[in-house]
Amino acid sequence: MIKSDREIIGKELIKAVLDMMHTVHLGFAGEEYPYVVPLNFGYEYQEDLIIYIHCRRDGGYKLKLLEKNPRVCATFSDFRNYPDLMYKGHRHDYRSVMAFGEASEVTDKKEFARGLRLLLEHNHRKPGQFKADDVPKLRILKIVCPADQVFGKSEFPVRTVEDVPFADPYSRPYDETPYDISDLEAREKRPSRFE
Repeated sequence: MIKSDREIIGKELIKAVLDMMHTVHLGFAGEEYPYVVPLNFGYEYQEDLIIYIHCRRDGGYKLKLLEKNPRVCATFSDFRNYPDLMYKGHRHDYRSVMAFGEASEVTDKKEFARGLRLLLEHNHRKPGQFKADDVPKLRILKIVCPADQVFGKSEFPVRTVEDVPFADPYSRPYDETPYDISDLEAREKRPSRFE
């Protein structure tokens, strides 16, 4: 990451960002072009970030691509634009998480149930809203992303979980004073996977 002061570091901060997100854009290695599809998701983050998604049992293009190459890129993002108001020296704010991992189908019944529960909970749905006869028509896929392949980023400094939600500059006093980011600039830069 070029600007290390914008990196969000730490599992609790990454989890707080993911809790704000409702869509993951999952990138697959396509046959001719990359293939990116937006999906809802559930997740857990212990040692690795594990993302759960669902799809129809009869498959689709993404399943064909995963058979050839299970490696995927997961991107979560939210952007706020303030075109008519400068706040802390900026006209926008964002939060994003990018993770690299491998996808596989969940075949174990207990893990399937856990993945489905996490997916429903993250999308504020109750298990009863899913018809029992729909479950056999589903596949639950999990993407396992090692912690060193998970990257968060923000326009404004994020040091604590309380910093993660977006500020509403329209409800605050006018403020052009930039944040003090000297502590963030001084921290050791994590190597980029692209360098």
